[in-house]
Amino acid sequence: MWCRDACGDLGATAIIGVVDLAQGRRFRPLAETRAWNWQQGSMLQWVALAADRLIIHNDRIRDRFVSTVRSRGAWGAIGLGQ
Repeated sequence: MWCRDACGDLGATAIIGVVDLAQGRRFRPLAETRAWNWQQGSMLQWVALAADRLIIHNDRIRDRFVSTVRSRGAWGAIGLGQ
């Protein structure tokens, strides 16, 4: 089972990405997260007011849980919050 080694590991990462239908269903990784589980993922959401360009997902930085907002342009972190 794929989860056997990673699911109990607090340092395990999951890859967040999109499937690009225009590119033959190619998976495009956008980020990694350290706050996920196999039932709920990282709770990724498209930001309603800018769904064409912003996502928000859970992550962990050191010992703190945060929400990270990423922009479609570079898909880099543009803000952190609690």
